[in-house]
Amino acid sequence: HLENQVSICLSTDIPIYYWAHRFSEAAKLADYKYLLNSAKRVLIDSATAPADAEGFAWPKPQNVRDLAFARLLPVRQAIGQFLSRYPAKSIGKGISSVELAHGSELGPEAKVLLGWLRDRIKDCGGPAGIGTLYASPKLEARKVELTFAYPDKRTFTWSADLSDGHSTFDADYGTGRTKMPAAVALLSPENALSEAMFF
Repeated sequence: HLENQVSICLSTDIPIYYWAHRFSEAAKLADYKYLLNSAKRVLIDSATAPADAEGFAWPKPQNVRDLAFARLLPVRQAIGQFLSRYPAKSIGKGISSVELAHGSELGPEAKVLLGWLRDRIKDCGGPAGIGTLYASPKLEARKVELTFAYPDKRTFTWSADLSDGHSTFDADYGTGRTKMPAAVALLSPENALSEAMFF
């Protein structure tokens, strides 16, 4: 299996993809400047990367892909598809807080998800950088809860248990309350790898 993966990832000794995996500190990545500059994609996993990797000065940041972000593809799709039924302005305008609580095993994924939510809320006319992330001792290891708060009667909550793939949306943006169950899961390691490499 490994030999097959290497033959896919390498082409005539020119690195197309470079997976910076299990490095102890980001400064050590500077030793691989050639690979970081010439690779079509540089893959990291913020779940296993050292804390200083987030601030590392990547030579080509547009080529860097985080496997934690890739694993969240079905989650991002589910949230985006549910919210797409409402006008963007009703989601972003006047939003007063965004809270994302997570269980003990989902810290890196929750951090990446909050970053994605901040960008989407800004695109909807909301304030930049809104959002609070915290580990909740009340939540089981693979559960997350997302809440948007507004000064009026608008509401949005999403809760998910990523161990069994169940989630629930509960929202009211002025057209009546909608409560809906939905299946959701993180991508498998092999699918997350292909998502990060090719998209």
